[in-house]
Amino acid sequence: MDHRDLILEAAKTLTIREVSVPDPHDATAAAGLADTDVIDPFPSRAALMAELAVSTITTIDAAVQAGAAEGRAARTWLEPSLEPEGAIALYRALAQAHRLDHEPDTDAAAPFRDALARWEGLIAAECGDPDRARLIRLTGDGLAAGVAVGSEGAPAGAEQDALIDAVLDDPGANP
Repeated sequence: MDHRDLILEAAKTLTIREVSVPDPHDATAAAGLADTDVIDPFPSRAALMAELAVSTITTIDAAVQAGAAEGRAARTWLEPSLEPEGAIALYRALAQAHRLDHEPDTDAAAPFRDALARWEGLIAAECGDPDRARLIRLTGDGLAAGVAVGSEGAPAGAEQDALIDAVLDDPGANP
């Protein structure tokens, strides 16, 4: 792993933990590197935030697209929503950081909104109902938020499967 990747990984960890994108120098130090050891790959906090956003959205896109190809877009969305250290947790931390820190004349949250619409569209194609897809997406958001703030423990195994099955069960399919 090169210095840029080490710094990016450290920044991801710090962002999830602090719900704030660190200063590039703090991320460099958390990666175990000295500023003098590297040519600064992230000249500003905004550049680091942008790179984290692109990386996170790309990771989630790949997972949801793969899930959609298997007819599991909704389940794919919900499963990582329950993992506090997963890409969804980083995505939400970044979204919050963008909301709090973006410049007044920019729309830093646009890539996040575009990605959510894309993922929700894949879920809608799978379940055949855009309103239901939105509810599934929002349920994943709520599950992740509960875990992130500590009001819910992250369910695992059979408990996780039961929760996801309850969300995905089509009430109209059972007379």
